[in-house]
Amino acid sequence: MNQSLLDQIADKRNMFLVINYALLILYGGLTFPVTSLNDFLYIALIIFIYVLSSVIFYGLYSETSLVTIFFTIFLLNVLGLSWRVLLEWGEHSLMANLTILNISIHLISIPLFVALGFYIIQQKNRGDTR
Repeated sequence: MNQSLLDQIADKRNMFLVINYALLILYGGLTFPVTSLNDFLYIALIIFIYVLSSVIFYGLYSETSLVTIFFTIFLLNVLGLSWRVLLEWGEHSLMANLTILNISIHLISIPLFVALGFYIIQQKNRGDTR
């Protein structure tokens, strides 16, 4: 991992914290339902955002447990999904996609992906410091 990037994240901790949380809440709402994403560029952008989020989480919480990171992302994702449901309540497309299966996939896959990215970065950097 580029040490200057991690230093910038550490120096501007509050700014990166707000940006990361806002991105996760925003994309938690925008990417619902995950199963209906079919545009390649949009999927690439989403993957980029979540990988960036993993890097920022590592810069902010490098020694935090993976379970804590997962549940933090899970809660932010719940906020984003709640925002989306409140915003579009009553629309046919939302009501058709608001199933237990879609909600479960959405609430588990995104935190799992970001936490996995965090874990990979954490393990790689632990290996670099030995």
